[in-house]
Amino acid sequence: MEVILTSAYAFLFYYIIHKNKFFKTDSIAAWLPGVFFLLKCLSGILLGLIYTRYYTNHNDTDTFKFFTDSKIMFDSIYSHPHDFVRMLTGIDGKAPELYPYYIKMDSWLNTNLIFNDNKTIIRLNSLFRFFSLGYYNVHVVFINFISFTGLFCLYKSFSSYCPDKKKELFILTFLMPSVLFWGSGLLKDGILISGFGFLIYSFTIILRNGFSVKRILMLILALIILMVTKTYVLAIILPGLLAWWMTYKSSSRKAIVSFLVIYILYLTVAFSLYRFNPDYNVAALIYYKQKNFIDFGTLHKATMISLPIIECSAFSILKYSPIAFCNTMFRPFLTDVHGNPMILLSALENILIILMILACIISMGFKRMDPIVIFSIIFIVLLFVLIGLISPVLGAIVRYRIVALPCLMFVLIYYYDKAKLLNRLSFLIPKSKKEGA
Repeated sequence: MEVILTSAYAFLFYYIIHKNKFFKTDSIAAWLPGVFFLLKCLSGILLGLIYTRYYTNHNDTDTFKFFTDSKIMFDSIYSHPHDFVRMLTGIDGKAPELYPYYIKMDSWLNTNLIFNDNKTIIRLNSLFRFFSLGYYNVHVVFINFISFTGLFCLYKSFSSYCPDKKKELFILTFLMPSVLFWGSGLLKDGILISGFGFLIYSFTIILRNGFSVKRILMLILALIILMVTKTYVLAIILPGLLAWWMTYKSSSRKAIVSFLVIYILYLTVAFSLYRFNPDYNVAALIYYKQKNFIDFGTLHKATMISLPIIECSAFSILKYSPIAFCNTMFRPFLTDVHGNPMILLSALENILIILMILACIISMGFKRMDPIVIFSIIFIVLLFVLIGLISPVLGAIVRYRIVALPCLMFVLIYYYDKAKLLNRLSFLIPKSKKEGA
């Protein structure tokens, strides 16, 4: 029954994608977006199978514990529907009589809301249960429609800036291995990608065409999704949106200066808040998050790398930021594999990224630095630095960075010039082949 229901929903969403004009774009065959969606569904199912095969304790694996936690919430609808509504909406969600449900869950009572909030994915799974009959893979299909739509929003936002490279951008947006794998599972990452995609798309449309009720509602929805999923992503991009709005029609020089000034002021204020209120100590938050991650990775014998141990100060964080960025951008190396096939695939992906960066550098010419490009670069840098500072676990690094990979692909595609690349590498082509051509 699970196979039938999963297939039925997958092809229903395929039909919606194939017929809906939102998912149609020039340069891309009409059937291709639907096929990419089905590929995402298969990747999400594969992720679940891998977790089932190699991580038998489902209480320690995100994709299953969110699913099983949602059953505890959903089952309350039969005996205490009022409790279900309160847990689902969060209205009076801290009532003492609800704690027996929360204690049974593995992921609900999470106090680190700035870096992670598990309640959103549990609630979403509870909603899926109205349609899924409790089958895990049906949930995978549902969340993939949400994450696919978010990725498509990112593609549509970026593609207008690369009108002659839409095919390459489409492929790299959806088919980067880590985005395809981790972004397709029954995890928070798919929701995060959807929120980010909705935000960038609605923001670009507002900049171009002005405000409308529909665009404002989409923008608000995106902000809410990011706020209840991973607040630190929202914290990183908010000043960038302000700078982008201020410099939308400005020159490259003015845009760069504006972005840098706004972010420097923003970060200075953020790291100085503790002087006025000790409860808002950003440096301490990062320091303790790193410590917790090291303890967690050691306890679970995860594949880890050595991190510079930061001190509880802004200077220490700034000092180690370059190392942190490089770790997120380029690790794992092939030397980090140690027989782990998942790490091997991630290392091969990094080799692909390095080759793309080199191709971009070699072929790069003068091109206007549009505010969306500056926004993307700063988002990549700050997110990668944060991930590299807090996580020594290679799997977590690869997974957490996927929300920024579409931005990285966009920047590389934006500056990549195929004709210049071939011309500048012409010395590598044998003379006989040149004459034959």
